[in-house]
Amino acid sequence: MRASERQALTAMLNQAIAAGGGNVTGDVVRRAADGFGISTRTVHRHLKTMRDGGPATHTVRAGWWSDPQTRQLVLAAVASCDSLKQAWRRLHADKTITVSYPQFTRQYSDNIAPAVAAGLRGNGREDYLQMSLYLEDVPERPNTRWQADSQEVPVWVRPDNGTAPFKPWQVTFVDEATRMVMATILLPGPPGGEDAVAALAAAVRGFRTADGTFVGGIPQTIKWDNGTEFINQTVTAACLRLNIAPFPAAPYSPWQKGKIERWHRTIQTELYSHLPGASDGPRSFQGTEWWRGADTNLLPFSALVLKMQDWVVEYNTERVHSAIGCTPLTAWKAKATNVAQAAPQQLFPLMLRASSKRTVSKDGIRFEGRRYLAAGLAKYRGCKVDIRLLPLDGNTIYVFDGDDFICEAVPSGQLGTDERRTVVQQRHADWQTIKAAHERAAVVRAQTAVINAATAPPATKTATPTPSRPPYDAAGATGIFAESDALTDLLGDDDL
Repeated sequence: MRASERQALTAMLNQAIAAGGGNVTGDVVRRAADGFGISTRTVHRHLKTMRDGGPATHTVRAGWWSDPQTRQLVLAAVASCDSLKQAWRRLHADKTITVSYPQFTRQYSDNIAPAVAAGLRGNGREDYLQMSLYLEDVPERPNTRWQADSQEVPVWVRPDNGTAPFKPWQVTFVDEATRMVMATILLPGPPGGEDAVAALAAAVRGFRTADGTFVGGIPQTIKWDNGTEFINQTVTAACLRLNIAPFPAAPYSPWQKGKIERWHRTIQTELYSHLPGASDGPRSFQGTEWWRGADTNLLPFSALVLKMQDWVVEYNTERVHSAIGCTPLTAWKAKATNVAQAAPQQLFPLMLRASSKRTVSKDGIRFEGRRYLAAGLAKYRGCKVDIRLLPLDGNTIYVFDGDDFICEAVPSGQLGTDERRTVVQQRHADWQTIKAAHERAAVVRAQTAVINAATAPPATKTATPTPSRPPYDAAGATGIFAESDALTDLLGDDDL
């Protein structure tokens, strides 16, 4: 019997003695024997020891487990042998221990913790960690620690401009305290350092929910695995720029970032497994996916992106998380205070760059099939500029002249009233500058003509005079320099 069992048996018998006036009936002895899995003879022997004034519990004799040096020899033998019996034979042969094998196994199980035993006889650290107890470390405040990871999406899709099916990849950042998905992006291939940095920048820049709640900011630490998309100079430089402490998990230790791993399983179960082309979906008797040969049934890559984004919004705002008992948005509202936000200048170097420069035309910048416009583009008309952007943000591009920031541009249809007024006012100001310059030029030409006429030598013969340009008359001018006509041509009827 274990020491704890002996103590429990002693307590039970003491209660029976007190209730029976010093006597213990046979029924009590039988119930004690059945309850502890021992014989009635053992119960009587234990009861006799108690009545004779002996120890209430059995005193364990000192053995190999109580001597540190012998204990280390035993543990080393167990770790180096294939079985516990082989270790006992070796220890028994060199006289390290003298007990029988049944006694040795009983002593080993009584004095060696299961986690230590698993680590000695299995794969070492991995088996020990599997059997160990863990204290859950959950931050109380949002943005204390994020978890990040990438996965190959288990769904075959077809490219928007192509025919060969492929599996996308996904990079995700999750806040540990609230389980909020800070940012997640889909990529047509395995992610690199620039993709991870762009996703991080999108998460830090944040977003606003339908009720106006800001979600984002700079985390204190980020925990991710040792994948090359995270362990590289680009990501390290981005973390240093934002004052974030990266915290790589130990190799082959997915439980150290269990929240992002659990999120992967959730989206696979609730979204990806129900889509056409799911790699874990039905197969033929030959093991071929059902969609093979009928690729038109697959979703386009852009359609998968939209479905994923809609699901993430529902996950953040409507789905109750079992671990926290509410939606991630509710937890964020309850805990998020004084969120540290990043200045736009901090995120500029982290953004994705367009593959080529774009020319600023009269209606703005054409990028990915849309026209983007901003008041700050006026003086760059006809110039080539650089475009940077954040993932999942198709409504804003960031315009640069080399590394110098110019402005943020939005689709022309989304230009606000103030921005439109600024554009019109700038065009009016430009026209006033042009008109004043022409007026001054007309005055200079008139003065020059008078001076030339006064100082010209007498003509020896009559020559056909060269018609001179008439001076500019702002009051009665017609044609291109007429104020109303020129403004109408430049600004359009709607602007006036």
